[in-house]
This record gives sequence, structure tokens and C-alpha cells, in this order.
Amino acid sequence: MREALALAARGVGAVSPNPPVGCVLVKNGVVIGRGYHRRCGDAHAEVNALRDAARLGNDPTGATAYVTLMPCHHHGKTPPCTGALIAAKIARAVVALDDPNPTSGDGAAALRANGITVETGAGAAAARRLMAGFLHCVATGLPRVTLKYAMTLDGKIALSDGSSQWISNDVSRDYAHVLRAQADAILIGGGTARRDAPRLNVRLPNRASDAPQPRRVIISATLNVPSLAAFGDGEWLIFHTAAADGGKRRRLQERGVTLRQVAATANGRVDLRAALRILAEEFGAREALCEGGAHLHAALLQDRLAQAAAVFIAPLLVGGTGVAATEGEKFFPLGVAPRLINATTENFAGDICWRGEIAYK
Repeated sequence: MREALALAARGVGAVSPNPPVGCVLVKNGVVIGRGYHRRCGDAHAEVNALRDAARLGNDPTGATAYVTLMPCHHHGKTPPCTGALIAAKIARAVVALDDPNPTSGDGAAALRANGITVETGAGAAAARRLMAGFLHCVATGLPRVTLKYAMTLDGKIALSDGSSQWISNDVSRDYAHVLRAQADAILIGGGTARRDAPRLNVRLPNRASDAPQPRRVIISATLNVPSLAAFGDGEWLIFHTAAADGGKRRRLQERGVTLRQVAATANGRVDLRAALRILAEEFGAREALCEGGAHLHAALLQDRLAQAAAVFIAPLLVGGTGVAATEGEKFFPLGVAPRLINATTENFAGDICWRGEIAYK
């Protein structure tokens, strides 16, 4: 199961709206086939494992399939995986997690009805972490949002003059592209778009040229964003409200930018819950990485829409007023402030990255 989970991880960032799944076939104590779901619309993990076994000349009859998620029992973009396992005459399926998506059908019942032993629970905790975005979206209809930012030891994400490049070091910034590669969408606010004009794409060495890029999203109620000419190629999606200027809308659409109007909050900002729901339902996003700015971070926290954080702390003390990581009209009293739980730390050449889940009281 650990190997199946490692295989599944290779599909993160490429398979949404499907979950990342891995499968390992074992017969007489020997691995006879391996597979994982590589991209949405392509063959699922179980089918790829069976194909691998066939390529190696191995007969799966009587084998055990170790799978990170219950095999699907419905016709979607591909035939049901239960049918492939039944046709292959495997004897046993060891599954980390049941599939909470009702459209997937009852895979366990189908396998058992055909004489296949089904066991669940092995590697469940690791599978939940791997499929956190998928599981969160099934439960809430929204993508799982991770806040990502770099700050100084005295808590600044930008200096008093607005400069923020570069607070983190090269090693941290390289790892930030790993985080981007694991996301389906990257979110920024209009202020960050105007100030930094970030490209928001994944730039990793040896990454396949056809690997999918995360969708690039700007939250800007009035469409107060640059022309996007400096942003580079690729698709952009902007959420705005009815307050947006009609001429600006037309000009952005002429540049190929996708626009979605959503309701405004009482203070005139974009309704983030509505925007995230569209991002999940219409664009298939399961994992969203929010890269700022401070007001967007604060709004996501206030609305309890952020589920995780990746915070890079650089060993710098810059002084001044600067910009805090979260700045909004409201604050959380200390007794009920969101807390990072199940946190881990990693040293990136002197920068310390804290990663964990956000717990609300």
C-alpha cells in the first residue's frame, strides 16, 4: 500500500477533478504490475496496473490488488474499474479508503458479488492526506485552499515601501513551484496582481512540457488589474462583481481572459464562497493555492475558507510598519484564533517552512 500511495502521488496536480489513485498487483508475494491515474480522462490506476502486468507477461488471476481508493463502479470518461478487476480474476482487493463520491457506485459490493475479497483501511490516514482536496470538495463542494506566503522574522510579507522581492531565498522559491505543481488553481488578489504581476505558473526543471499548469485566478471586485500583457501566456480567470467597469470587461475578454461575475459582500468585495464554488464546479479545481495578498488571506480566514497553510519564515528583521501576512477589517480574539495543527517544519537553506492544517474554533 505504501508503494500504491507513492504511485498515486505522481498524479497530484494532473488528475482533477478525479482523485489521485495508485494500484499495485501482487501474486505469490511478488509485485506483478503497477499503475496510477496519470491524467483526467486517461485510464485509471487499476487498468494501468493490469496493463503493466500484461506488458510484463504476468497473469493477474488470483492476485491481490492494493488500491488507494475503492475502485469505481460506474461509466464515466472511462469504463468501471471493477469490471476490469473482475475480468482479470483477481482474488482480493486491499483498499485504503472507500470512495465518498456517490456517483462512483458501490465498488465493494460489485467486487464481493463476483467472489473477490475486499478489505479496507490499510494506509487510510496517508490516503486521506493525499486526497485531501478531493475529499474536501466532495464534502463541501469547494476546493481545499492553502495559504502560501513568505514573511520575515518580524512578521512582514512586504516592507513599508511595498517591496517584497525577495523575502525568501532561492531554495524556498524553488520549493514554492513544487507547491504550485500540486495545485489545480492559484489565487491572488487584485493588489498583488497590480504590484507584482506574477506569472503564477510552474517552472520546474525536467518537468514535462505538456504537464498541466494550474489555473491562474485573480480576485478583483472592480477589475482593477493590469492589462495582463506582462503576465505571460496562459489562461487567466478573474472573479469580479457588478461594480466592474464594462469597458474593462470587454478589453480583458478580448485578450482571452475568462471572467465570472459573482455577488458582492456587504463591504463590496467578491463573495469568496461563491467564487470558490464556481472554481470547483465549472473548472474542476480540488486544490487551490492562495499566494496573497494580505487582504485576501484575511478574508479567506474570516470566512473559514482556508484549510491549510505553507508559511516560509526568512531569518530577516526589517523593522518599519510593513505589511502583515493577514490584514483585514476584523481580527480573531486570541482565544478563538485559527491555529495550525498537524504542523511540520522543513529547513530550506535557512528559511523555515511551516506546513499544516488550519483549525477553527
